[in-house]
Amino acid sequence: MINDPGAEVFEATAENIGATVGDSAYYKTLMRKFARSKAFVSMNRKKMTKQIDEQWVKTLEAALPAIDVWIRHPGRDIAEEEKILPVELSRNISPKSIRHLAQHTNMINRIEDDGSVVPSKLLNVFREENILTYENKFVATLIDKLYIFINRRLDTLKKYAADEQSDELEITVEMPSKNGNIKMNVSVETTDLSYDAEEDDGEEGADIMTRVKRISKIIDSYKASQFAVSVGKNFVRPPIMRTNAITKNIYLKQCLVLWQYIESYDKAGFEIIKTDTAERPPEEMLRQFYSLMAMQYVVFRYTNGGALLGMGENIGTAGAKIAPKVIRKHDEFSEDDYDFIEREERAVTAVPVAVPGVTRKKKLGPRDKQIKKAISAALALERKTRLAEERKKAAAEKAAAKKSAKAKKSA
Repeated sequence: MINDPGAEVFEATAENIGATVGDSAYYKTLMRKFARSKAFVSMNRKKMTKQIDEQWVKTLEAALPAIDVWIRHPGRDIAEEEKILPVELSRNISPKSIRHLAQHTNMINRIEDDGSVVPSKLLNVFREENILTYENKFVATLIDKLYIFINRRLDTLKKYAADEQSDELEITVEMPSKNGNIKMNVSVETTDLSYDAEEDDGEEGADIMTRVKRISKIIDSYKASQFAVSVGKNFVRPPIMRTNAITKNIYLKQCLVLWQYIESYDKAGFEIIKTDTAERPPEEMLRQFYSLMAMQYVVFRYTNGGALLGMGENIGTAGAKIAPKVIRKHDEFSEDDYDFIEREERAVTAVPVAVPGVTRKKKLGPRDKQIKKAISAALALERKTRLAEERKKAAAEKAAAKKSAKAKKSA
């Protein structure tokens, strides 16, 4: 049999408490006094578990192949550059060069007897592939946005990776005595963290954290790809132009759908599920806590110079059952307590992130306060001006009415 160190410590502790309380006549009297007093007990078990929203994970996984295909075979433009060079330096001759020479005869040096034309200069056409197309810039911007989108959520998931279980016990005993009342309160709360959920690879969807990390690695590789390096920081600004390629190419259409999805997704990507269960403490637990409370009472009361409760009182020798009133206590749960990611202003490469349906109230900075003060002053001035105009108009109408009445009277 494997020894449990915790059990050994508990048994030794309970034995010492029993030897102190159980063998003392005064403690026996005090415990009976405790048991017959007005008492309340509440015991709660709270669990907080992290549940990742699988919808956004599936959406990203479905769109990654389209991005992969495009960055491996990106569209390109053929850029033409024309230069007029001396004939001895001309290397890129095309039919366009001949047409240009026919239109610019001043570049003809001479015409040989056999009819050959010897030019002094020729138009050279240089053709070069250009990767900086709008579609490529769009995909590069999408990769950048995905990089921010996934890493913000992954960092938050790692920060709050552990599931929590907390146990709370609160005991309150109110003991009347001849000279007054005594109230004792004991409160204990323990919290345990569990990381097992992240490593569970059992049922389908149970390894969702592993899937999120895989998506993050893939996007990191896209960010470091030759395609992203070639496009660089040449990002596009929304709204996205519906070019022919974007509306007709199957891979670019999927990229556009993904863009619209992450732009509209304003949640943290996971939610906290909290359960709060009220339980009845075992009688053995209550008896042990009552014994500890009895010893704490004696230490506090005697060292504080007061008379010990129950000294000289005859309350009988029969033991009283410890049966405090059990209170079903539930704390109010507010999502504001678990506000993980603050919303941010949208930027070209920034994605707003928020906790499951919750927005953190942002404190105003000095500049924001100045703007708010200026707006308030402007509104106050506008109200003041409007009231003055209304009073002026009312006075004018009153004067006109009085003048009209006087005219009628004179007539």
